[in-house]
Amino acid sequence: MNSDLKSSDLRMYLKEVKHKYETAQNGYNYSFENEIQPFLNYADKIATSIESISSDRYYNSDTKVKLSQQITELAMACHKKEFKTRLFNEKFKFISMWFNYIINKELI
Repeated sequence: MNSDLKSSDLRMYLKEVKHKYETAQNGYNYSFENEIQPFLNYADKIATSIESISSDRYYNSDTKVKLSQQITELAMACHKKEFKTRLFNEKFKFISMWFNYIINKELI
């Protein structure tokens, strides 16, 4: 996925995270093996790809590491009903902001 990462992959991740979070908030209990683990694998591929994107003045190595961590953390947390909305929104906005930056600056 490294060299094949597309803007549609980033948008799909955001869409999936939001959907999974809303579903969990409505009381759905996810199966770890069948639903959570495959999504974590998908998020991990995106996080790894994010770290290999070329840097610029703002999107530097520290940002890459933090963004990668946030991607994987949110991928796990979005499946839990107990995950606070405020924290979800903070992480989602951070990831979304950097995804938009990466797309708009054509870093992928």
